[in-house]
Amino acid sequence: MRIFSLNKPSIGSIKILIAFILLGCTLFPASFAVAADQIVFPSSDRTRYEVIFDFTQYVNNNAHIDITVIQSDFDTGARTRVNYAFEDSSLNPKQKLNGNISEIHGVIDGSSSQLRAYASLPTEGIIPGDGGEALYRFDLTTGSLTKMAEYQEATWITILPQLQLYQVHDYLNNEVHLHTYSLDTMKPLFTKGAYSAIETVDQLKASCTSGCQHTDYIISTLNKDNERIQNYKVQSHGKLTPVQIKYEEVEKSGATIRYLHGNGGKLKLEYYTTPNKQNAARVTWIKGSSKKVILNTKGRIFTYASPVFSPDGKSIAFATEILGEHMRKLDFTVYVYNTKDMSLVSKIKPDYGLGVYRLIFDSNTLLRIKYETSRPGDYRDVYHDLLTGTAVTAGYDSLTIRDADHYDNFKYDHLFSLELPVPVLVNNKYIRYSRHGSFRKNGNIYVPLTDLAAQTGTQVTMELADIRLERNGHIMTVSKKSLESLGDNWFIPVRQLEPIGLKMAYSRSIAVFLENTDK
Repeated sequence: MRIFSLNKPSIGSIKILIAFILLGCTLFPASFAVAADQIVFPSSDRTRYEVIFDFTQYVNNNAHIDITVIQSDFDTGARTRVNYAFEDSSLNPKQKLNGNISEIHGVIDGSSSQLRAYASLPTEGIIPGDGGEALYRFDLTTGSLTKMAEYQEATWITILPQLQLYQVHDYLNNEVHLHTYSLDTMKPLFTKGAYSAIETVDQLKASCTSGCQHTDYIISTLNKDNERIQNYKVQSHGKLTPVQIKYEEVEKSGATIRYLHGNGGKLKLEYYTTPNKQNAARVTWIKGSSKKVILNTKGRIFTYASPVFSPDGKSIAFATEILGEHMRKLDFTVYVYNTKDMSLVSKIKPDYGLGVYRLIFDSNTLLRIKYETSRPGDYRDVYHDLLTGTAVTAGYDSLTIRDADHYDNFKYDHLFSLELPVPVLVNNKYIRYSRHGSFRKNGNIYVPLTDLAAQTGTQVTMELADIRLERNGHIMTVSKKSLESLGDNWFIPVRQLEPIGLKMAYSRSIAVFLENTDK
């Protein structure tokens, strides 16, 4: 591998080492290799960006840092990988980088025209096990790597790219002290006093009385007892606006009551014990003088995971759990309500009989359930589309990438999961997906019929129980039972396409190649 130094004047010299379409550990044939001098930023394609930082060793007393940029195209399923390597004295922290650094995903800021990835790499401490962290920035546009700051001894860094801020956690004298800085200027947000970690109103399980929404980020100044004094809404680049947030939780007649305000009313959450000593929960929507009980259930509301709101605030989801003897979990249910009138939108039973770990709204209508498990390969996330009631299990990509490990330049409209689609090529040309792309299921690869038909000259006729396909004089009829549907989208196994002149040439681990058999 060639090594580039930052002192070289040519930006082009530190750019691409090799680029190829990635198939796990398998490469496409050479005819499918991508050759470029730099990362390509498509203006229209739905693209996911990942940046991976690797530290391998010191060479001539300089830290050798590898950067890998992965671009995944949701319009085709193609994945491109670009590698960079850096050795320069300006990248060396005062305390040496820890030798156990491997595949740290950068946190990407996509708020401006320049994509930048940040990562904090651990350093060795004077006392073993007591090291700090060095903060690095990789600019995807210029291909440059910069060491921004270094914090020594018992510190760790939380990066908040959506706010262009980062927080340094100092663990001194058995106490954690927080310091917040701008990623742009490196200046502190506060110059004195103690303050809290930055969290959303949702995470705080609190309510905005005025001036903020459930998705807003909050930071608070603290007194000597770590009690909140003044709350601020934190906006981009550290802009602070004083707001009032409210915690309402009381004990009354053996019941714990919590209130959450929003949308012109408030939710009353009650947890109590029935006369036969069973746990129970009740949720009441209060607006003005009217009251409406929207949930009355055995067990309790799992407040770690819920309630959570959709990004537009029009839906709210609760997870309930029923516990048995010795805290053994017996049953779980997820309820989703329309916040306008608190009508029930969806009632979801867990997919594996496992407890809910987190509820995540990836879009206004796409709810993802993460489960409590030590075996994520067996019990992967499940996406639930609230409009159609469709449930899709996450693919294996979800095992290696966390929510904060990538940046998507698109919204998730018309998607039923956030998994990268399978590339399907006809005569070496990608099928482009207008909505949800191809996927694997039970050993088959299903391609969206509408996109395939439009790009291969196939006429589709929908019948009551079958679908009729006609292409270049070839006609076939397939039963809907052999197809898959996501909402109103129909998907057909690629192996069934040969009667209309589209024969599978070969299939690799994450791509399918079809060829036109018509001469």
